[in-house]
Amino acid sequence: MIQANSIAVVFGAIFVCILPSASWAESAHEIYARRVLPLLESKDKSSCTECHLRGVELKDFLSTDPAKSFSELRGRGWIDTREPEKSKLLAFISRAPEAGDPLLEKVRTAESSALREWIIAAVADPDLLKNSLPKNTDLDLPLEFIRHARQDRVSASFASAVWSQLGRCVNCHSPDRNSKQVKEHGEKMSWIVPGNPFATLRLLTDRKLIDLDKPEDSELRTKPLELVDHGGGPKFPLGSDTDARWTAFLIDYAKTVRVDGYGTGDEFPKLPPRHSWLSELQIKLTDLPDQFDDQLMTVTLHRNLGEGRVEDKPVALGQSIANPKQNVWQNALTVYLAVEPKSGMQQFSKAIDIAAAIPKGKYTLRVTADLPSSPVQKILAQYVFDAPWTPGYQPPKTLSWKDKQ
Repeated sequence: MIQANSIAVVFGAIFVCILPSASWAESAHEIYARRVLPLLESKDKSSCTECHLRGVELKDFLSTDPAKSFSELRGRGWIDTREPEKSKLLAFISRAPEAGDPLLEKVRTAESSALREWIIAAVADPDLLKNSLPKNTDLDLPLEFIRHARQDRVSASFASAVWSQLGRCVNCHSPDRNSKQVKEHGEKMSWIVPGNPFATLRLLTDRKLIDLDKPEDSELRTKPLELVDHGGGPKFPLGSDTDARWTAFLIDYAKTVRVDGYGTGDEFPKLPPRHSWLSELQIKLTDLPDQFDDQLMTVTLHRNLGEGRVEDKPVALGQSIANPKQNVWQNALTVYLAVEPKSGMQQFSKAIDIAAAIPKGKYTLRVTADLPSSPVQKILAQYVFDAPWTPGYQPPKTLSWKDKQ
């Protein structure tokens, strides 16, 4: 016969089992303490740093007080109290670059899981929902600075200014081409990450090839200009369009990542009006007069409009120093693009993109030179011919100074 007290124990256990589980569920505060605070106390970088070079860390938006954190996030509009799993904060964390860091991906997963659990519990807490929403003035940097320091913005700027011209450097500095140089000089020769502009920028920074204190003196600039010893010789002239674009990027990048960088948003550089890419269309001028020895010469390619009219805006540009020993000038043309290049572009297409940028037809090549007696604006020579021509170092489009118009 079952004892009365045994029956009571059984029924008591059944009663306990059918009580709503919420009675024992963790509160939002408890979840925050168990899952979110360890993320804030960790010495590891948050996933924010994978997309923002400066001014954004998870710690900037959360504090040790869960109620304060909840109110401030709601004040920013980053928590959706009706559909918490669609909260902007979770959407921000879920964004990851195409070629992400595997370690930061683990951090991202931990952050997303912890904050999702806490937010769902927090929006169900009527006491937290009663709290007033503060004005958010706690960011280290204004939003305009945060946007300027986004990885995608910096990566696109690097791609447009520097990566677009790395055809000058790949034979010695890209691991898919430089086995001979690596064998002679070591792995330091490989600082290009094929197909990945931002990883290349990171590597350049880590190896101190970009000087964040004196960006104009960065080896990334001084070596191809041969202002310091460079085994590969000069790659572009001092004061050229390429030099101007590289220098502008280096200064902007240094100011973007340094704490003592920009003071106001008005100091941000203006983006170049047109994007360009180094092509394999070679131009060679022969029989140059001695007056051009060691001078910076510029050629611009212009579309012919018919009836003797020439489009003022060039479709391509080339700049180099005339060779005094051979009375020759030769350079590859940098082609202007109709659209901004993707930050992940590996190289300029030899066929499709050139055909799009320089459709078949008649073009005029204009030659200017940086001479005291001949300002850059003065056209010293012109040639009319069909373009585009066969890309590659050989055969170049060869033009004699004697045949100039």
